[in-house]
Amino acid sequence: MNRTITSRALSVSCILILAGCGTDSASSTSGSSTIDTQQSADSQLLNDADNELDSTSSDSLGTSEGDSQSSSGSDSLIASDCSPQEDSSAIDAGPAKPFCGDGKLDGSEVCDDGNQVAGDGCNATCQLETMPTDSCVQRHKALVGGLTSIQSGGGLPGQLIVHGPLACAHVLDTDDKTLVASTLSGKGRIFAISHNSYWGSPLEEAGNNNKTLLLNTVKWLADGKTSPKIGMIGSAAKLKKALQGAGYTVTSTAPQQLNQVDVLVATAGANWSPSDVSAIQAFIKAGGGMLIGGQAWWWGSQNPGVDVATGFKANLVTGPSGITWSTETAKQGAATIGPPPPQWTNAWFGLKLALMHAKKQTALQLAARVSLTVHAAVAIRVLPWSDEVLSLAKQVAAVIGPVVPTKAKPVVAKQTPLKIIVLRYDERRHMSLPAAELSAHEAAADFPGMPALDAPTVTQTVSVSGKHIGLHKNFAFGGPKAGARRPTGLYAPAGKELTITLSQDLTNKGLRLLIGAHSDKLWNKDKIERHPNITRSWPLTQTQSTVSSIYGGPIYIQVPVGSNLATVSVTIDGAVQAPLFILGKTTPSQWLQSRDAPAPWAELVGEHVAFTLPSSHVRKLEDPSAVMGFWDQVLEVSAELAVIPKTRPRRERICADRQISAGYMHSGYPIMTHLDAPAAQLDLATLKEKGNWGLFHEIGHNHQWRPTVLDKTTEVTVNLWSVHSCEKLTAKKSGCHPNTVAAKAKTIIETFVNGGAKYADWTPWNALQMYLQLKDAFGWNLFQKVWPIYYKFSANAEPKNNQTRVDTWCEQTSKAAGKDLGRFFQVWAVPVSQKGCLDKVAPLPPWLADPMRAYFAYPASVDVLDPQELQSGQAKVKWQVNDPGGKGAILTLFWAAKDVGTVAANWSNQLKIGSPKQGVGTHLLKGLKTAQKVFYRVQISNDLGTYWSADASSFVVK
Repeated sequence: MNRTITSRALSVSCILILAGCGTDSASSTSGSSTIDTQQSADSQLLNDADNELDSTSSDSLGTSEGDSQSSSGSDSLIASDCSPQEDSSAIDAGPAKPFCGDGKLDGSEVCDDGNQVAGDGCNATCQLETMPTDSCVQRHKALVGGLTSIQSGGGLPGQLIVHGPLACAHVLDTDDKTLVASTLSGKGRIFAISHNSYWGSPLEEAGNNNKTLLLNTVKWLADGKTSPKIGMIGSAAKLKKALQGAGYTVTSTAPQQLNQVDVLVATAGANWSPSDVSAIQAFIKAGGGMLIGGQAWWWGSQNPGVDVATGFKANLVTGPSGITWSTETAKQGAATIGPPPPQWTNAWFGLKLALMHAKKQTALQLAARVSLTVHAAVAIRVLPWSDEVLSLAKQVAAVIGPVVPTKAKPVVAKQTPLKIIVLRYDERRHMSLPAAELSAHEAAADFPGMPALDAPTVTQTVSVSGKHIGLHKNFAFGGPKAGARRPTGLYAPAGKELTITLSQDLTNKGLRLLIGAHSDKLWNKDKIERHPNITRSWPLTQTQSTVSSIYGGPIYIQVPVGSNLATVSVTIDGAVQAPLFILGKTTPSQWLQSRDAPAPWAELVGEHVAFTLPSSHVRKLEDPSAVMGFWDQVLEVSAELAVIPKTRPRRERICADRQISAGYMHSGYPIMTHLDAPAAQLDLATLKEKGNWGLFHEIGHNHQWRPTVLDKTTEVTVNLWSVHSCEKLTAKKSGCHPNTVAAKAKTIIETFVNGGAKYADWTPWNALQMYLQLKDAFGWNLFQKVWPIYYKFSANAEPKNNQTRVDTWCEQTSKAAGKDLGRFFQVWAVPVSQKGCLDKVAPLPPWLADPMRAYFAYPASVDVLDPQELQSGQAKVKWQVNDPGGKGAILTLFWAAKDVGTVAANWSNQLKIGSPKQGVGTHLLKGLKTAQKVFYRVQISNDLGTYWSADASSFVVK
């Protein structure tokens, strides 16, 4: 039998045996205590009652997905409802006489996986195959036994996919994602950890078990060698130090120099050549051990569209043995180490269980199904199409049947998690299969919708601009790396093949054909109301290609950032017409014809912005020119505030969707809204009256320059654009949102002040008042002076963390205002630093009109002036208040026969004058002795302290 396949299969069958579905006892079958130990961990998430087949949602096989409670009340690991009479109708359709290979447990069968093929865990006679001696439980004990936690330090780990029959997960984060895993390969061993930061600074810190884990790992990888030689590719200084401290010899090596090495340490991000990969694989299979650490999410961000399973070189080494790096992130910081994770944290094994559950051959507790879906879903997305995991996912999908999420009947991931597996498989086949193998998905008619069955298809050549210089990366909320979508006015019916033709000189220029406008992915949603991923794009690398989408959608030509092509002409055959209006190009008569085009989605295109919306909204729209002109103005005044050219590298896009990935609306390319938004977007009278705060807000996000955005202000400074557009374009002026009306703004400020004015209490609305106070005092011009300063910063000079962003903002706005704004930011609880900002802006004049002086004390400043009106026994003394010191300030006059400095008790005479006012003040001293010399000083005191005049003045009494 194939020993590399059997460890997981035995565990599946042991579950069945313990549930009473077989005739042999668990102990007599397993032959060791290993399975019993593993089962005790797994049993927490296995139950005798749950069933992912929901009686409320029948599929083509007569099965459904949900949960039901058994009346047995048993605490067994799996329900004994896996008897033949409770299998799905698809299984019952077989011969009445039990036989091995019918997918049901009958008679003395210990397992029945629906075939009579050996090597897959269940042999040709429906008995278990042998379990390898190195089980996950034994391995877990050797690696992490007795340990409690590991710490990633400053690194953000990635998610590992465990999927080979001999691969095991050892440490999970709180989201159930795998951080640490091991596997066997030939005679060798592999240990993978999801960030090399685990062997960085945390190795030298208390409170974690990183060092012990890595020393245990090296011992396990050495596989009995007493003095293993460790070779290290690249630098890992702290790990090297720890290993040498433990007595190991550590040398630098390379993939082609492993013949003198027993254990190899390497970073997963290395860009190995094919020969390097082959050399490392050969080293491991011959009995070597490999410790590899790193993450692939950063690589994924730098290589969009590249297959991580083959493009990320570490996966070429570890993937064939059952550990693959995904581009997903995991939780940063401490991770708890517990008993061996459930075996379904291996996606291969989990999908075996899912299939058995779907066939009613066993019943998994809901929590178990949720857990296994975490691991199976990412495996389905990432692993090669030829991997057995995809074959298992296909079988699960076939048993459960089509899944159609709708608004009325959403898929709730934590109630019916196996439906997520089906949706993930739908996504993968949509993204992987050629057009000829795709057909319309059952969900397409519900969303995004289908043209009428008799809608004529057309062959049409479309010409679009091929230039796209792109946006600077610091316009981070606007999707700066996204290719520009050029509308074609065509729609792809779901499942229909389209032929795409273009000239040879346009091939391999980075151009892509995109089907679908609704590019938000909904995998993070608790309730899923449409398929989570319904768009697909193809690179235009040939003069003719055939494409198809199982969901259909609007067709776009995507022009990549950096493209300098002139006109791009593409011929599309097999699509249907969609309503398309282009301001300045589409004539009124053309529009009246176009608006009735059969596609369910329309495009309204202005000079600076384009809307994607249901065609039902435009069927009676006489002329979009005026409303698109309004939205062009919104983009123009937004550019004006941002101090960027009004003519953009690409139009902003706004797309309506049934469900979006975050919020009521969100920024990006495209900006996404819900289906209730288009009506308001087209209501010109209301737009002119009070604007559209939501879209003004999202458009604002696309103009935020990342280094100017302080912590807690992402949802704050964006509303500068909302307020600006409102003031410039609507009758409401400053009242487009009730929280920007003066009376409400005053209440918001006072609530913040009375609550202690703490940074922790910042909200989008109270923090906005700080920015609007600056706007009210210095005008929009203040910001228009500041933004370009940031634009000119070099990559090295721009602020990199919140403290430098705070201090830079304080300094640059103070200089632009020509005032010392340091105290203003302090009272608003902005964490400005002394050296980074306050010292730099102190030479500037104080902002005496600062509205926060009504609530807070400020540093005061006063000088004495020469006296006047010296008369017999009296004199009028004078002072100059430069800064009156804000709330609660008191001015006091001191005089005596000599200057006794700035200690109030040393002065023989003092008089409280009252609240200081900026400018010159005087007081007439009477009853003075003739010929006496008098010295005087002035002091202002408030809650911050006392502020004396720098010098004393004096006079001689007449």
